[in-house]
This record gives sequence, structure tokens and C-alpha cells, in this order.
Amino acid sequence: MKKSIACIVYSQEKNKIFIAKRMPIGKMGGKWEFPGGKVELNESELTAIEREILEEFELKVKAKEFITVVACFPFIHIP
Repeated sequence: MKKSIACIVYSQEKNKIFIAKRMPIGKMGGKWEFPGGKVELNESELTAIEREILEEFELKVKAKEFITVVACFPFIHIP
């Protein structure tokens, strides 16, 4: 099972946090969330965050710090 990650993208210059709205499909459809995705084999969490944000939003970011947070969604199965 792949590890899922999420991140907080903060612009100190603009004093803003970047969040994304999910597509309006499924149980979590239309909800706001912090961007993220799955960590690939042999990939660090920081590299995964940089890759996911580039793939999903075409934004280049530099991941600086990793904080472990565990969230449980009993109605969602993450393969």
C-alpha cells in the first residue's frame, strides 16, 4: 500500500496558504483540502510533495520541512 501525503504551501511574501478544491465526484467531492498525493517507491515525502504539486497544479515548490500527521477516514479505502 502506498503512503498518502498532504502539505501546506505557504507564501511568506503574500502571507497566504494554498489549498485546493476537489473535483465534484465521490464522497469527498467538492471539499477543500491541502494538496498532496501518493509517495512513489524509493521517493522521499519531500520529493513526493514537490512532484505532486508540479503534476497537479503546474507549480514549482521547494518542500522544506516534513511533519507527520495521521488522519483516518473510515469510509475511504486508499489502495
